[in-house]
Amino acid sequence: MTGLQPIAENVLLLSGDTHPKICSNVYVLEGPDSLALIDSGVDVPRLQAALKPLGKPIETVFFTHGHFDHVQAAIKAQINGQMAAADLDVIHELNAAWVNIQKPDFFTPFGNGRIRFTPFDLDIIPTPGHTPGSVSFFDKKHGILFSGDCKFADGGVGRADFWGSNAHELEKSLAKIDRLDYRLLAPGHGPIEKRANRR
Repeated sequence: MTGLQPIAENVLLLSGDTHPKICSNVYVLEGPDSLALIDSGVDVPRLQAALKPLGKPIETVFFTHGHFDHVQAAIKAQINGQMAAADLDVIHELNAAWVNIQKPDFFTPFGNGRIRFTPFDLDIIPTPGHTPGSVSFFDKKHGILFSGDCKFADGGVGRADFWGSNAHELEKSLAKIDRLDYRLLAPGHGPIEKRANRR
């Protein structure tokens, strides 16, 4: 048992809920020859063990935001990653209350508003509030919204009392993603959720 749960075609979930420490969900996008991750969690051996049966290398990680529970495994394993500049530039400050993280030279800012990783085409949706550079990723083909710590299942929302958080921006971000025509919510923590009354 690898711990990976298929949630859509070529999309797998490694749940953070089963980890003994604070750890984000990790979403695995399976391409023809390599893998991309949405967030990395905190545990390198667990991640490597889960991905080993797939037999493909990790090409990159797309981060929803810069908090340690989403980035630490990628930093420890020195995996290339992409993050919004607004979080990357203050990644030390975002995490100073918990851990000492310096800006990795193998993380780069997103180039534009879209990510192409065959066979995926993801829209990058700025959803600040939990952090200044929080983003969500919208996979129109599968109808999946990877919402990071902006929105959770059962109506839960991200915290806005951390360094760099902004409750007003979070409210605007929630309104923005609610207008998207997604069918499956894939949050940064907790279970995935099917959206009612959507085709």
